[in-house]
Amino acid sequence: MAILIDKPLWWFRGERWSHLVSDVSYDELHAFVDQLGVPRRAFQGDHYDIPERYWQACVDLGAAPTDSRILVKRLRAAGLRKPPKNRRATSNNQPTHAAAPDRAKDPTVPFKPMKAVAGALPVGDQWVYELKWDGMRAVVQAGPGGVGAWSSQGNAIGHRFPELAPLSHEFASTDVVLDGEIVALGEDGLPSFGRLQGRMHLDRPLDIQRRMAEIPVVFVVFDLLRLDNTKTISLPYQQRRQLLDSAVEAGESWQLSTVHTSGGADLLAVVRDAGLEGVVAKRRDSVYTPGTRSQDWVKVKPRQRQEFVVAGYTSGPGGHDRDIGSVLVGYYDEAGLRFSGRVGSGLNATEVSTLLDLFEPANDSAFVDPVPPAPGRTTFFVAPREVVEVAFGEWTADNNLRHPVYLGRRADVDPRTVRREPNPTAAPE
Repeated sequence: MAILIDKPLWWFRGERWSHLVSDVSYDELHAFVDQLGVPRRAFQGDHYDIPERYWQACVDLGAAPTDSRILVKRLRAAGLRKPPKNRRATSNNQPTHAAAPDRAKDPTVPFKPMKAVAGALPVGDQWVYELKWDGMRAVVQAGPGGVGAWSSQGNAIGHRFPELAPLSHEFASTDVVLDGEIVALGEDGLPSFGRLQGRMHLDRPLDIQRRMAEIPVVFVVFDLLRLDNTKTISLPYQQRRQLLDSAVEAGESWQLSTVHTSGGADLLAVVRDAGLEGVVAKRRDSVYTPGTRSQDWVKVKPRQRQEFVVAGYTSGPGGHDRDIGSVLVGYYDEAGLRFSGRVGSGLNATEVSTLLDLFEPANDSAFVDPVPPAPGRTTFFVAPREVVEVAFGEWTADNNLRHPVYLGRRADVDPRTVRREPNPTAAPE
């Protein structure tokens, strides 16, 4: 066995790191790491990243100290520089936090998620209640073939959330498709959509690895769509939930959503007091209809908050087009994109820079309503492609937002699906 390790020269997370490789086979490299006992170190495709505190232990176990340049030459000579796809490893028989592999390069989501309609809180024995998690909706497929994750729009997102990778070990002998929400928790232990913004838009592996320690995520599972080769979507919700409870045990980075069989109004009151997003009521007998917004699921929010489409912005101080004073937002109805007002509160310099990079300038307004001028500011129109989350006090008589606050971008929402939601109410119908 030829295990090589270079000197700990590069810095990351406050310590030096080395590369640990084998110029013979990956199996021998994985076996070596199992003996070493490195806790949950990600296999990086053709090597392990080893912190300096493990360097001497590697040498004691037989790893040969090697210059980095020689190490790379040995890899190339052995033909091991490009590893087989989707190779994962374990340390002490525990799953690593390697990037969750795309199950297949087919980008098609196994099922598009079923969504809830907005409305008042329904009551009765036919309804159960869950928290509305303030995160990013995800459909996840896990099994012996690896882990894949897709957003509501069907975009592959598994690479953004390496915390999902260990699900392949959880389901080493079966295959499942799960529906749930990827959530980042704040310091108070409550879901924070603002905090999730620091993870949900990242694509570069190094950026993702760095932010994982700062902003870990949890996958909250609330539905089972397929078990092995059997689709479960035609089963009533109550039966799907029973299967889900039997199939999934909570792990380090995933958990089951709690179901409340009664007391929906009490749960909504707790949500309001805690500042959470809302409650989802589900009919016990509801089947799962992929890609639809079903009346069998009702989302109830104790305060005004929803998604809007951005179709323009006003300049910042001085009227420069590379600054944003506020974004122009709206929603779709039968007439087209309706103007709902300007949102400036909550925007920070980082978000402004990102939005300016994403915006595609447009010659004309996409709104069907006239956009009143902003005194002392220049208005710029953009293609209506970006969706943002906004909290606000109320709707005015002329259908504009009062006291709006920008919460973050929603890359997982199709702009054409954004509609005006009804006013929230805590009173049962």
